[in-house]
Amino acid sequence: EAPILGVAGYSMGGSLAAMVAATAPLPVRAAPLAASYSPAPVFVHGAISGAIAWDALGPDGPDKLFQVLATADVRDFPAPPLADRAVLVGAESDGYVPRDATEAIHHHWHGSEMRWVDAGHATLLLRGKDLLAEAIADAMV
Repeated sequence: EAPILGVAGYSMGGSLAAMVAATAPLPVRAAPLAASYSPAPVFVHGAISGAIAWDALGPDGPDKLFQVLATADVRDFPAPPLADRAVLVGAESDGYVPRDATEAIHHHWHGSEMRWVDAGHATLLLRGKDLLAEAIADAMV
């Protein structure tokens, strides 16, 4: 019997976990946590956007940056074979990862489970470890 392979990650790690599951040459179970379909909405629309020197990027800076970062988009790949086993977790008050950026993965991965937690990006990680561990465990069985 083949071993069960799984991948999980939080924030950018969650986005990378989704990308691994979508591009792996074999079925991989996944738990993308506080993940975005791409870094584009995180850097252009999330809290991180306040730390970017937009003036240095010119008048079309936000659009150009979004286009460049959107080249890494999990939706550009077919949903993984085990998408219906995936468990995604999002923070309802996440200032870094826009809600629709997490929901985009869920909608693209038909049959995946989307769990929302009443927390922010950091508080979910700091106070929701049990919920995150449970989501990972559920995605792996």
